[in-house]
Amino acid sequence: MKTKILKRVMGVALAAVMLLSAGCSKKFDASGYVKACLDLSTRGETAKYMELTGRTEEQAIADYESGTEEFLSAFDSLGLSEDLQGQYAALMEDLLKKTKYTVGEAKKGDAKDSFVVPVEVEPITGVFEGMTEELQEEATVYMTELMTSGADVTEEEVMEKVFSIMYDILADRVANAAYGEKQTIEVSVELMGDVYGIPEDELTGLTDAMIDLTGLE
Repeated sequence: MKTKILKRVMGVALAAVMLLSAGCSKKFDASGYVKACLDLSTRGETAKYMELTGRTEEQAIADYESGTEEFLSAFDSLGLSEDLQGQYAALMEDLLKKTKYTVGEAKKGDAKDSFVVPVEVEPITGVFEGMTEELQEEATVYMTELMTSGADVTEEEVMEKVFSIMYDILADRVANAAYGEKQTIEVSVELMGDVYGIPEDELTGLTDAMIDLTGLE
């Protein structure tokens, strides 16, 4: 549950996708591009994304799923069951679908062939704040009961139980997600070689604004 993993889940489509060729005669729709990439990475919506980027349906689905795969890679060394990993993946997808954003009209940027696109977001709050403390309390109860019972369990079984506890905590918080005050984040869409893209630092700023990561170590 690293902060960088969540950012990667949200940003993979925006950061990695190939876009319209700069030499294409069709006018580049910067606002539409930002919305299409956000809709893909948070909702799994492929149609507009395919239209604006030239990606096939198979490629668009792979772009969307790569975020989930990156997220699950964080569990590789923990030995968690496939079922629990699948529950976490579905939970992160649910969280991303709850993000709220409105993409505004693009304006010409200062640099040649660049645009500035405003994105109004309502940040999801309270999902991770205090999570560590709550997990420690519930895990302590479990470990105390385990030692009292004298049950013979493996390290993998303990890890599975602790992450199951954390899943239950997060699932409840995601289901009851609240939102903070609206804020507007401006992102640049710039020509990078012969394709358009968003600078990584601005992408990070946008994803940080959509979900409050306070409490996520």
